[in-house]
Amino acid sequence: MEQWEAIRKFAREKRRDIQSEEVGDLARALISAAERSTGIKCRQVAPNDSNLSGAEAVLDPEAKTIWYSSGVEKELATLYQVHEFAHHWIDGAHASCQSADIDIDLGEERTPTGLEIVES
Repeated sequence: MEQWEAIRKFAREKRRDIQSEEVGDLARALISAAERSTGIKCRQVAPNDSNLSGAEAVLDPEAKTIWYSSGVEKELATLYQVHEFAHHWIDGAHASCQSADIDIDLGEERTPTGLEIVES
């Protein structure tokens, strides 16, 4: 579970890196800031678009684009975009994600392990 704590810490650091006073906490503004910071553009496409290849979202580093499906709710589309930026920041490799790859119920709290589970 130390891996998840490291990923959460990394995500908080990236948010601080791109957040400014004018950005505030709005998800769209943070995505726009990430686009400016990385040079990667987010593009909404039809669910059957060939850039998605059956996925919900794709990081295409060669095209400097995050492709995401128009067939999902707005909030989920936002989450997919943020998830693909994480792939960019972690390894920069091509990534293709389905809904099963993203746990929308996973909170930022550290997951208890070992004795912490027994004691809670």
